[in-house]
Amino acid sequence: MSNIESSLACENIQIIMVSSFDHSKCGVRRYSENLINELTRLGVHVVKVPTFKHYGFKAPILLLNTIRYFSRKYDVRLIHIQHEYGIYALPKGASIAFVLPLLRLLGLKIVVTLHTAYEPLLLIKSYLRETRRLLEFSKTKAIMYLLSIPIRLVIHVLITFIINNLAHKVIIHTPRNMKGTYTKYSKVKIIPHGTPAPRYANINTLCTPHESEILELRNRFRDKKIIITPGLIRPSKRYDWVIEAVASKELNEKVMYIIAGSPQTEAGKRWLNIIRNLAKTTQNVIIIERYLNECELALLLLQADIIVLPYYTASLTGSGVLHDAMTYCKPIIAPKHGEFELYEDAIAFFDIQNPVESIKNVILRLMDESIYKDLQIKLCKYANITRFDIVAKLHKIIYIETLYR
Repeated sequence: MSNIESSLACENIQIIMVSSFDHSKCGVRRYSENLINELTRLGVHVVKVPTFKHYGFKAPILLLNTIRYFSRKYDVRLIHIQHEYGIYALPKGASIAFVLPLLRLLGLKIVVTLHTAYEPLLLIKSYLRETRRLLEFSKTKAIMYLLSIPIRLVIHVLITFIINNLAHKVIIHTPRNMKGTYTKYSKVKIIPHGTPAPRYANINTLCTPHESEILELRNRFRDKKIIITPGLIRPSKRYDWVIEAVASKELNEKVMYIIAGSPQTEAGKRWLNIIRNLAKTTQNVIIIERYLNECELALLLLQADIIVLPYYTASLTGSGVLHDAMTYCKPIIAPKHGEFELYEDAIAFFDIQNPVESIKNVILRLMDESIYKDLQIKLCKYANITRFDIVAKLHKIIYIETLYR
């Protein structure tokens, strides 16, 4: 029996996982918690370490000292870094780039999961899209942002290059992220994002104090299709496209559109204000302005008929909300880019070049029960093969390979 095979059978693997455990409103944290739950069942003991994002320049020191302390206390030799640029301190989450060289000097093995991975061309396109978006509101801000693109690009690529080239293994969620790793492809492993197990038992008693607001949605709008867009509110999510689509005369009396989430950034707050004003122009849009915990999100998904994920930035389509929707096999409307393309036969795509009309037509098409059920069946199949218990087994194999090879 090889080292890897024998280690798979043992139950004493110990790792440190660095993630946004100190952030209450974060999809990466939810992902990490779901993964840890399944790893624990596989006999992997996980020590959780936060990112210390809010400590600014002190963050690298705090992070290093915490990892060093726990690695000695529990004799841990492997660190798993959950990486998303916004969850670490300093611009572009640079704090983690300062820590990794020192972890290597301590002799620790490093696995990094990239939750966002831009290839250079995609990164430039995203910057230009943001410039166009800013141009709608402020010409001065748009020009300032445009002038800052070269330095933003250099910083982003440099930080990503440092992180991934210091790691022993790099995990990405989709093959399309490969070019955004800036490292040898031989060290990159592809593992699906992970689909949570559905929550049905006692769900009504777990979501206090807000469950009644969500549970009554189906009763309030029983004669309409409920369409939702959950998750953190960001300018990269084009709620305005969906609002305009559902306000059309073809859909106005047939659907209710619910936006549920809260902003994390100043840009998100400004975008929420714009969406609030736009929502006032129609009677079939509701905004639930708060971050939904996992249980509340499950309740909302159970009430929904259709989920719309109107991302215009391809790197963000690895969002956990996609897999949350898959959990309950609710048909998804999305643009045809990023991770969505992996589930091409199970997602109803809209044309990002003509989004409003396209979203409207896709919603109307999903009124056909046979099309609706066909998508449900296909989504359920994908949900089954991307379950977190399967994802956790793939992670354990990578941990063992990293430790013993």
